Amino acid sequence: MDPLVKLWFFECWSGKNYTEALSRRNLGILIGSFHNPEMAKKMMDGPTVETSDEDFDAASQEILEDQMRVEQERQEEERRYGRRSRRKRRRVVNG
Repeated sequence: MDPLVKLWFFECWSGKNYTEALSRRNLGILIGSFHNPEMAKKMMDGPTVETSDEDFDAASQEILEDQMRVEQERQEEERRYGRRSRRKRRRVVNG
């Protein structure tokens, strides 16, 4: 397939996903505005996040530790049970 066609497909796909996500966000804000109009107005102004460098570093460290824990669990499971190979499915032609 031509790389330009692939790029065009990707752009169409990402644009569609962005539009759907934006409409779902707006629907959520609309529904939430009945309960808390001030918060809905704040959310419509745009996302703002404030954090310190220490908080960001702590969150990053927690993410890295969690990734290492998951990797260790996966390796432990492979060692315990061995690598499980997928069985190939047989094609049935004309029953």
